[in-house]
Amino acid sequence: MGKKLENKRILLVEDDEQISKMYSKCFSAEGATVLLAYDGNQGLELLKQEKIDLILLDLGMPGMDGYEMFHILKEDPNTKDIPVVILSNTTMNEKRKEFQEILDKGVQDIFRKYEMSLGDLMGQLQHYFKS
Repeated sequence: MGKKLENKRILLVEDDEQISKMYSKCFSAEGATVLLAYDGNQGLELLKQEKIDLILLDLGMPGMDGYEMFHILKEDPNTKDIPVVILSNTTMNEKRKEFQEILDKGVQDIFRKYEMSLGDLMGQLQHYFKS
């Protein structure tokens, strides 16, 4: 049996460098190619250059935040079908309207970083890749 994320290309858009490195190391160990961006602008630039299978997106970032990036992704014919999973410490109670908008526009899932172990996240991610 191969690695869980073998041959998958993940774009991780996260402003916390330690979290980015931790996720990147874990996903890479399972066979994924992980590209890192530290805000929405960097993420969009990488999407112009790279084929991506899944986007992991933080919501609260300096510069272009995850909400703005998500809306741009879903309006662009080149990126609208890439699955997006939100990894954030922002809660629905804090941003109810914004959460509802991204849910309505097709975000795959929203996970709270501190409530999800890396192992659980790894198991969930496999469900979002197109065959």
